[in-house]
Amino acid sequence: MSCVERGVYGLPVDKLVDIINYLGCSADEIFVDVIDKGVITKASILSERISELPVEEQERILDIIDALVVSAKKK
Repeated sequence: MSCVERGVYGLPVDKLVDIINYLGCSADEIFVDVIDKGVITKASILSERISELPVEEQERILDIIDALVVSAKKK
Protein backbone atom coordinates (compact mmCIF):
# COMPACT_ATOMS: atom_id res chain seq x y z
CA MET A 1 0.00 0.00 0.00
CA SER A 2 2.85 2.40 0.73
CA CYS A 3 4.01 2.03 -2.88
CA VAL A 4 0.60 3.26 -4.03
CA GLU A 5 0.69 6.15 -1.53
CA ARG A 6 4.14 7.19 -2.78
CA GLY A 7 3.04 6.96 -6.41
CA VAL A 8 5.43 4.12 -7.25
CA TYR A 9 2.56 1.91 -8.43
CA GLY A 10 -0.91 2.77 -9.66
CA LEU A 11 -4.04 1.27 -8.19
CA PRO A 12 -6.40 -0.59 -10.52
CA VAL A 13 -9.85 1.00 -10.61
CA ASP A 14 -11.57 -2.14 -9.36
CA LYS A 15 -9.34 -2.19 -6.28
CA LEU A 16 -10.00 1.51 -5.68
CA VAL A 17 -13.75 0.83 -5.87
CA ASP A 18 -13.33 -2.05 -3.40
CA ILE A 19 -11.51 0.23 -0.96
CA ILE A 20 -14.10 3.00 -1.27
CA ASN A 21 -16.94 0.51 -0.75
CA TYR A 22 -15.16 -1.00 2.25
CA LEU A 23 -14.76 2.45 3.81
CA GLY A 24 -18.45 3.15 3.22
CA CYS A 25 -17.91 6.54 1.66
CA SER A 26 -18.15 8.12 -1.77
CA ALA A 27 -15.37 8.73 -4.26
CA ASP A 28 -16.08 12.46 -3.84
CA GLU A 29 -15.22 12.18 -0.16
CA ILE A 30 -11.98 10.37 -0.94
CA PHE A 31 -10.86 12.86 -3.59
CA VAL A 32 -12.37 16.05 -2.13
CA ASP A 33 -8.95 17.64 -1.57
CA VAL A 34 -7.48 16.78 -4.97
CA ILE A 35 -10.25 17.28 -7.54
CA ASP A 36 -11.09 20.63 -9.10
CA LYS A 37 -14.71 20.53 -7.91
CA GLY A 38 -13.73 19.38 -4.42
CA VAL A 39 -14.84 22.65 -2.86
CA ILE A 40 -18.43 22.00 -3.97
CA THR A 41 -18.32 18.53 -2.43
CA LYS A 42 -16.80 19.84 0.78
CA ALA A 43 -19.50 22.53 1.04
CA SER A 44 -22.17 19.89 0.56
CA ILE A 45 -20.68 17.66 3.26
CA LEU A 46 -20.45 20.59 5.68
CA SER A 47 -24.02 21.62 4.90
CA GLU A 48 -25.22 18.12 5.75
CA ARG A 49 -23.25 18.10 9.00
CA ILE A 50 -24.57 21.53 9.98
CA SER A 51 -28.16 20.46 9.31
CA GLU A 52 -27.82 17.76 11.99
CA LEU A 53 -27.17 20.35 14.70
CA PRO A 54 -29.76 22.17 16.80
CA VAL A 55 -31.25 25.21 15.03
CA GLU A 56 -29.49 27.68 17.35
CA GLU A 57 -26.10 26.16 16.50
CA GLN A 58 -26.93 26.15 12.79
CA GLU A 59 -27.73 29.87 12.94
CA ARG A 60 -24.52 30.63 14.87
CA ILE A 61 -22.37 28.73 12.37
CA LEU A 62 -24.10 30.31 9.37
CA ASP A 63 -23.61 33.79 10.86
CA ILE A 64 -19.90 33.07 11.22
CA ILE A 65 -19.66 31.78 7.65
CA ASP A 66 -21.55 34.82 6.37
CA ALA A 67 -19.15 37.16 8.18
CA LEU A 68 -16.17 35.32 6.64
CA VAL A 69 -17.69 35.58 3.15
CA VAL A 70 -18.31 39.33 3.58
CA SER A 71 -14.71 39.76 4.76
CA ALA A 72 -13.34 37.73 1.83
CA LYS A 73 -15.27 39.83 -0.68
CA LYS A 74 -13.70 43.02 0.70
CA LYS A 75 -10.20 41.77 -0.13
